[in-house]
Amino acid sequence: MVARIGTYVVRVNGVIETCSNTSDSRFKKDHRDRKLKLPEFKAWLRAFKSTIPKYHADVEEKAKESIHALHDIKSLIGSILKTAEELVFDQSGDSIDDKIANTPEELQTIYHSCEVVRSLLQCTDVLVNPEVVVFGKPLERSVHGIFYKLIKVHEKRAQNSGINFRLWNSNNRAKLYSSFLLIPQILIDNAIKHSERNSEIHIKLYDKPSGEIKVDFSSCGDLVPESEQDRIFERSYRGTNAKTTGSGLGLYVAQLVAEGNGFSISYKAEPYSQSSKRGFNHFTFIIPQSAPTQ
Repeated sequence: MVARIGTYVVRVNGVIETCSNTSDSRFKKDHRDRKLKLPEFKAWLRAFKSTIPKYHADVEEKAKESIHALHDIKSLIGSILKTAEELVFDQSGDSIDDKIANTPEELQTIYHSCEVVRSLLQCTDVLVNPEVVVFGKPLERSVHGIFYKLIKVHEKRAQNSGINFRLWNSNNRAKLYSSFLLIPQILIDNAIKHSERNSEIHIKLYDKPSGEIKVDFSSCGDLVPESEQDRIFERSYRGTNAKTTGSGLGLYVAQLVAEGNGFSISYKAEPYSQSSKRGFNHFTFIIPQSAPTQ
């Protein structure tokens, strides 16, 4: 017997689906290994359904406890990053890019690694309490500048796989929550993991006369099968093409952050040819001039 409870599928063997003719010898022979009658199964199913909300509440509470335990780690990472930033700013150069370029490679690695770890810890905050995506006040930010900075953070890692970035220019600015930084962080990290070697990641920014910014983020690799495309933003979903370890939470968090900032992310597969399972993975979204205030 198979039953569905939300996204869960419950399969129990040995259920007797009919209770008629139970005295018949043939019935007894056919069902001699079955011990559970259908009414009993349905009663058990109702009891099982009633435990699910409590189960989710317990899991969420445990997750919150685990995240709170990371407070000291987040503070330590913040302190290391602040020290690294001060050392970078002490380098010669007219701009932050010049200063980073003149920074010893070991210090650059520490600086960039702390940026990535801080972003990952921010993801855990969103998972425990989605409302953090709208914490603080929306500030005017350069979307181009955010992507540019994160490209620099991940550039060396990408180059180890022969992957290069192409970033289109944009002059429009948008009022966004600080959580917005998680979107390019997640998209870039995913693209590096799943892109073909010796390929390019394209980040096209289009300024609209209304002040909006359209983003088309594309990379080359295995395409998400059409049957799975509606599910890639679900929590903990990992597709059949997933080749690296992961939690399946990145795109889920990215969509939560996008919605908090007043837009949504969509996915489109563009195969190299009609029969190809590889091609360009496009993630597109339009950033409004101002995020909705809470």
